[in-house]
Amino acid sequence: MKLPVKDADYRLLYDIFGNGKVLVTAEYRPDPGATMPLMPRVGMTLAVPQRYNQVRWYGRGPHSSYSDRKTGAEIGLYRNSVDGMVFPYVRPQDNGNRTDTRWFSVTDERGHGLRIAAVDKPLSFSTWPYTVEDLRQADHDYELPRRPFNTIFVDHKLHGVGGDNSWGARTHPQYTLPGNRPYTLKFVIEPVR
Repeated sequence: MKLPVKDADYRLLYDIFGNGKVLVTAEYRPDPGATMPLMPRVGMTLAVPQRYNQVRWYGRGPHSSYSDRKTGAEIGLYRNSVDGMVFPYVRPQDNGNRTDTRWFSVTDERGHGLRIAAVDKPLSFSTWPYTVEDLRQADHDYELPRRPFNTIFVDHKLHGVGGDNSWGARTHPQYTLPGNRPYTLKFVIEPVR
C-alpha cells in the first residue's frame, strides 16, 4: 500500500495457520530522503464486540505507562475491564496505554476471546470503549459515548508524553517516532477458548 503522507510504503502480511493462529506483520517504509512529521503511534487498531470486556496482560501495570513514563509500572501479570483500563482526564486525550507487554487477552465473562502476543519485542496496547474519533470530538470525558464495541490498539510504540515541566517541554528525542524511519510490528492473534 501507499500511505497518503509522502507516498510512504506500508506492507501488511497475514500468515494464517491451521491451529487458528494468525501472524500479523506490519511494515512502514518511508522514503528516507523525505521530510516527514513525527508520528503519534505506530501500530494497528481493531474492534471487538462489547461483550469482550475482560483484559489480562503480562507487561507493565497495573496503571498506564508510556515510553517515557514507565519506571513506576512494574512488569507483572494484571487484569482489568476495558472500562477500567481508561483514565477519565478532564480533557479527553490518549490514555490507558500499557508498555513492554509480552501478551494480552481480551475475553468475555466466560474466558472466550482473543490473545495477542508480541513476536520479536514487547509491544504497547490499550483498550477503549470508544473510538479515536469520539476522543477528538469530545471536550469533556462525560461526552465520550459507550460504543457497542471495544477498540483495541496494538502498537510497536507510541510517542512519549513529554512535558518535563509544567509549561510544555517537548518530548525527548529518544521517545519520539520520526516519520522518516522504518518500523515493523509483529504479533500473533490466537483464539482463547
